Amino acid sequence: MTIIFNSIKASNIKINVTIQHILLLSRLSANITRKTREREREGWWWGWGIELQRKLKTLLPNLEAAGKFLVVLFF
Repeated sequence: MTIIFNSIKASNIKINVTIQHILLLSRLSANITRKTREREREGWWWGWGIELQRKLKTLLPNLEAAGKFLVVLFF
């Protein structure tokens, strides 16, 4: 009885993981499709520049905070 219950439980976990992977892959696919359309509209170099700008906007505040921390640490 216990063995059957454990195998059913294990198969449910596998099914849940599979469904989660499918959902994740569909979201990734949608993001890739959306970004591809944006780049086609804006031109590849322009789209690449916008993507770099977005990454820098998220990175710069972190670098600024790290720089302030280092200034406080060394002085």
